[in-house]
Amino acid sequence: MKHLLFLNFSLFISLCFNSQIKFEDSFEKAIEISKKEKKIVFVKFYGETCSHCKKLQEALDVDTIASLYSKYFVSFKINSENLTKADEDFLSKYKFNINQIPFLFFFNSEGEFIHFANPSQTVNGVYNLVFEVLNPEKRTSSLAAKYQNGNRDLITLKMYSKLAQLVDDQDLVKQLGDDIFENYPKNELLSKASLVTLAKYIKFIDNGLYKVWIENYARLDSLVLDFKLEEKQKVLKDILIDDINKNKKKWSLKQLEIARGYVDLTALSDNSFVYTWQEEVDIHSNTKNEEKIVVILEGVQKEKNFFQLNYMMNYMLSKIGKNESFEKYEIYLSEMSKRFVDTEEQAELYVSKIKFYTLSNNKEKLKQSKSEAISFYKFNDLPEGKLSDL
Repeated sequence: MKHLLFLNFSLFISLCFNSQIKFEDSFEKAIEISKKEKKIVFVKFYGETCSHCKKLQEALDVDTIASLYSKYFVSFKINSENLTKADEDFLSKYKFNINQIPFLFFFNSEGEFIHFANPSQTVNGVYNLVFEVLNPEKRTSSLAAKYQNGNRDLITLKMYSKLAQLVDDQDLVKQLGDDIFENYPKNELLSKASLVTLAKYIKFIDNGLYKVWIENYARLDSLVLDFKLEEKQKVLKDILIDDINKNKKKWSLKQLEIARGYVDLTALSDNSFVYTWQEEVDIHSNTKNEEKIVVILEGVQKEKNFFQLNYMMNYMLSKIGKNESFEKYEIYLSEMSKRFVDTEEQAELYVSKIKFYTLSNNKEKLKQSKSEAISFYKFNDLPEGKLSDL
C-alpha cells in the first residue's frame, strides 16, 4: 500500500514538474558518458506513431521515473520509423531480430548487451525494470549460465527463449521450445496459458506442444473460449507457415509430407502442395521416383494463379522423361488452355507447349504449336522474341 501511495504521489508531482529523460545524440556518445559516470546505457527502440510507445513514454516522463532513469542510466533512442545510418549500424552490429515495439535494451559501459525488456507501459512496469537491470542475477545476460547449470523452470525457459529469438539463434529457440514442452504441466496442455505459450515461444511444428494443439484442431472451437476460433487457428497457421518458409529446404521427405498434411488440415491453402512441391519433386527426382512427381503434378492443378502453376508445370517437365508421364503432362496442359483464357496467359501457354513438345520429341505437334503461336502473337500484336528463342 505504501508503495502504491508513493507512486500515486509521484504522479501528482509529475504534473507540477515536467522532468524528462535526456536522450543522447548517438549510441557512441552514450557509451562514452557511461564510462565516465559509471552508468548503464539504456536504449529505447520505438515508433513515433505507435500507441504503446506513446504510453511507455508517458510512464517514463513521470518525474520520479525520469529521475530514477537519469540517476542510473545514460539514454539513447532509436525511431524505428525513421532509421538513420547510425541506427542501422547499431542494429547490424548487435544482430537484433526485433519483431515488436517498444523494445528496451541495456548495455554496460563497454557496449556489451546485458538486458532487454518490453515491459507493460505503466509506471510500475518501468519502475520495476530499473531494479531488474541493476541486479546482475535478474538480467537476461544471466540466463545462459542458469540454463547451463540445469535450471529448467518455465519462467527461465521462456525468458531465455525471448533472448534466443531476439538474437535469432534458431537452434537455441528450437531446443528451448522442446524444453518448455518437456517441463510443461501435462494436465494444462490445452489451457489458455498453453495457447499463449505456444504463440510466443514455439516456432517449429515438430514441437510436442504444437503437435498437441494441431491434433485437436478439429475441436478448437470448444477449447479456450477466451479466444475466437479464428485467433486460435491463426496461432497454428502462423507457426506452420513460418516453419515451412524457413526450414523446408533442409527437411526430409517425411517432414515435408507432414507439413503438407498440416496445410491441408488447417486449410492454409486449397492447394496442399503449394509450399512444399518443389522440395518434394527434387527428392523424388534424386531417387528416380517419377511416379511420385506425376502425383504432385496432379496435386498442383488446384492452383488458381496461372503464372505460379505454369512455373510448377515447367519445373516438373524438366524432371520427367517417361512416355506415361508425358501423357499426363499433356492432359494437364490441355486443361490449362481451357481454364486460363487471358491473352497473356495464352501467350505463355504457347511457350510452355513448344517446350513440352520439344522435350517429348513430338515433332508433329511441335510444328503445329509453333504455327499457332506465331499466328496468335501476330494477331495480338505481341513481341515474338520468346518464340524465336525456342
